[in-house]
Amino acid sequence: NALRLLSSEAKDLFQPFLNSEVMLVPVPGSSPKVEGAPWPSKLLADVLLDMGYAKSISTCLHRHTQIRKSSLHYTAASRPSVQEHLETFTVDSQLLNTDQITLVDDVLTLGRTTVASALKLLEAYPHKDIKIFCLVQTKGFEDEIENLIDPSIGELTYYSQSGKVWRE
Repeated sequence: NALRLLSSEAKDLFQPFLNSEVMLVPVPGSSPKVEGAPWPSKLLADVLLDMGYAKSISTCLHRHTQIRKSSLHYTAASRPSVQEHLETFTVDSQLLNTDQITLVDDVLTLGRTTVASALKLLEAYPHKDIKIFCLVQTKGFEDEIENLIDPSIGELTYYSQSGKVWRE
């Protein structure tokens, strides 16, 4: 279980993202929330909270309009853009009792959904420190994978003129 890794060697690495002062905000799926439907990012946030890696969870970020599901599109050009994601998100105004917010997503591929989520939260909460935690980061097609579990920290940079997100 990859999350068990957090309780050992990667705990210090993820401390800026997962700690007792952080509020977790799950990244919405491609459709508006349907009661009882699976929400992988929320399930992941629940597990992280249960393991003591956060103060609380807020589901303040919502998808109000369905968008193409990224995982069904194999080229960057056919996946939704950051702008398309932004136009389908809404944030409930809630009093968040922390300055630290960590967006939780299950899979990071191009980073468009996650960056749009962060931008939307920054609109609503401009003075909050927003970070991103993803359980799985895709690296494209590689002939050999050296480590299946390979915790890393990096940055996502959004270039609004080109609409591209750069992962470093």
